[in-house]
Order: sequence, then C-alpha cells, then structure tokens
Amino acid sequence: MWKAPLDAGLFVVSFDKSSILTKLRLNLEFGNLPHYNRHIAKEGVMTAAITEKSFIQAQFSDNPAIRLELLEKLENGLELDLVEATAKSLGVETRDFATFGVMPRRTLSHSTAKGRFSAEQSQRIARFFRIMVRATDTFGDTERAERWLKRPSRPLRDHAPYELLDSEEGARLIEDLLDRIDHGLAA
Repeated sequence: MWKAPLDAGLFVVSFDKSSILTKLRLNLEFGNLPHYNRHIAKEGVMTAAITEKSFIQAQFSDNPAIRLELLEKLENGLELDLVEATAKSLGVETRDFATFGVMPRRTLSHSTAKGRFSAEQSQRIARFFRIMVRATDTFGDTERAERWLKRPSRPLRDHAPYELLDSEEGARLIEDLLDRIDHGLAA
C-alpha cells in the first residue's frame, strides 16, 4: 500500500481523503507536527461560522489547520449566504459568476434556489474569489481587475484570463501572470 510521508516522520496509509484530513488535523491540533505549531498559536483554527472576511483570509493563510478547515468547508459545499456576502465584499455579485465562467446561469439559479453549492461549484467559487482578490490587489480596484480578467492577454495566447478559471492549473497561470505584473515584468 502507498504511504504518503508528512513532516515529522508521520505516515498516512490511506487513499481516503477524509481520513487523511482527519489524521493531519489531529496531528496539527495535538502538536505532533512541530514545524506548524507556531502558525496554529498565532492564527487559531477557523470555526464553522466563518465570515466572508475569514473565508478570503483562509485562502491565503500559511496555517495548515485553517486551510484544512477551508478544504472541509468546500467539500461540504458553501452556503449561499456566505457566497453572496463574500462576493459583495469583493465588489461583485453572484450573477457575475456566469459572466466570468464560474458556472452556467442555469446551474447558478438551481444552486441559488437550494441555498447551497456543490463541492465542485464551491471549489470554482473559491478559485474565482482568490483570483479576484489577487487581481484587485494588483490593479487597485475591482473595476480595473474585472476589465483585466475579461480582456484577452498576449501571454495567455490571446485568451482572456477568466477563460482559464475553470481549472486549478489555469488559475495558477493567472496568478503567475499577476505576479509578473506586480513585479514589473513584461506580462
């Protein structure tokens, strides 16, 4: 059976994602991974009642325990209220998800009626929020960030950045491009 080595010589023998997350979370909470203890004490662990601000902060956290809580939240599906509040805090609306290719309008309507998004939809929403935060930081405001996301870019072979948001690898490519812009490199 395959063994996944983790810090401090801990081995997890399983392919089941939930058991890996549980074992890693227990090791973090009980201090079995000394490298991470300083982050846990500094930031604390997210609670089930996260706000739009803590949801965004969790995506950029260095604390593995907080990132694991976020991952668990995404796997269980995000609630509509949290998604709407987060979108509002970023200066966008949930109906913009269709414009930016996060999900089709019909799927958005269906999930809105249910009041919860699926795990896959939640991952796509989190990816969009992460890119929006990065683009807004780079360009100074939401309006300019939205324009940049919609405009074809030569480094992306004339694709608009939002067209690449349907995959994690595409999001990484966008983040790399934003890093280049932040550092004044030709993008």
